[in-house]
Amino acid sequence: SGKQKQYYTEITDALRLYIERRFGIKTIERTSNEILTDLSMKELRPEDFGQLKELFSMADLVKFAKYTASESENENAVPAAVRFVNGTCADMEEKKDE
Repeated sequence: SGKQKQYYTEITDALRLYIERRFGIKTIERTSNEILTDLSMKELRPEDFGQLKELFSMADLVKFAKYTASESENENAVPAAVRFVNGTCADMEEKKDE
């Protein structure tokens, strides 16, 4: 359980850094809900936003509610983070080309 907390903390910390740099949203010392609220104002595909919301919710449960994630939830966490970055990074590349 201590390892799960560290695992989800490292994933969400990496995502927070990416979100701050990619979208210009302050993420330090802010809750997941505050970050998601700010992100909801950005032009994100619903599937990208939904995946991030799901991942942040799972991470918050593990980190703060002593939830023990299943093996499949753990296995999906990194791929979900990668899908979010890839999905929103592609949007960024398309805007550069316009």
